[in-house]
Amino acid sequence: MSAFSTKIEANNVATNPINDNPISMTPVSTDNSVLESTTDIVAKVKQELSQLEEPMTEAFSSEFEALGLISLWSPIGWLRLGIESLHSTFGLPWFHAIVIYSVITRLTYFPLNVIDFRNTERAKPYLDEYTREQTLINQLKQQRNFAEARERTRALDKLKRSRGQLSTITDTLIKLSYAAIPMCNFIAFKAIATPMIPSLTTGGYLWFTDLTQPDFTLILPLGYLLFQYIENVIRSRTMPSMSNSKFLMKIRQYGPALFFPFFMMMPSCMALYFFVSRIVSFGITMFLESNYARRLLKLAPKIKSFKSVPLSTPIKVSNNTIQPKKQKVIKMKLAE
Repeated sequence: MSAFSTKIEANNVATNPINDNPISMTPVSTDNSVLESTTDIVAKVKQELSQLEEPMTEAFSSEFEALGLISLWSPIGWLRLGIESLHSTFGLPWFHAIVIYSVITRLTYFPLNVIDFRNTERAKPYLDEYTREQTLINQLKQQRNFAEARERTRALDKLKRSRGQLSTITDTLIKLSYAAIPMCNFIAFKAIATPMIPSLTTGGYLWFTDLTQPDFTLILPLGYLLFQYIENVIRSRTMPSMSNSKFLMKIRQYGPALFFPFFMMMPSCMALYFFVSRIVSFGITMFLESNYARRLLKLAPKIKSFKSVPLSTPIKVSNNTIQPKKQKVIKMKLAE
């Protein structure tokens, strides 16, 4: 049997192709050259990135952080960080960085303008009723009848909310919030211009070479007052007819002129911010007064105001035709 078994094993070895090249069970040796080359590449990339970040970090720390102007614990510090980021991260000159920053910060409270405008438009049909009720509430407060005044105030707010309007407190808070961002920016720019940052002295454009000094041409202060006056005139045409509306309109139109000496002494960086913000505010006012914005906000069409009417053209008011007299100009408001 041993000879027969030996013959079978010999035949298996001759016919089995696997046995021709037997697989070795010894472990495969690993080559560390690939890992070393990958590590070298990663180290080189990190070194190049650090070299790119060094100039930006030095510029950032040498001007703002070294002066203690950057603080992540206050809104004013966030605003300064935003200005510095536009200048250092994107490589913009100071003039362009301040202009872009002014546009962005002014557009942040554009939703508040929309809410305030819609609330004012919805309140116009009921303004006489609200005025009488508010006058009565003030009289009750003068008589020290605070309980009834409080009840009437709650009833008035409930009536406004039922008509899709804001309450008195909410409306007041929205109007007061308009001054929050400008005041914070005023403090931020005042701190930036005071230490005489070297790059600000040469970061201007055209005659704004030194942004830490006032504008000697007075273009920025006068431009601010001009756009403020035009915007107030446009708003006064659509302002609700209150008992003290004429007094309020005079304050809104001519009040900014009282601060002209203050605007004259502003550093150019601060005056540039207020000037650009006023232009953006003027554009927002023009947009909200358009019929396109009224359709978006689902408001009534705008009432056209005609300063004068030709003498040969009759005016149709409440199904009655009124013929104008000779040599007189009739001022009417005609709804679309």
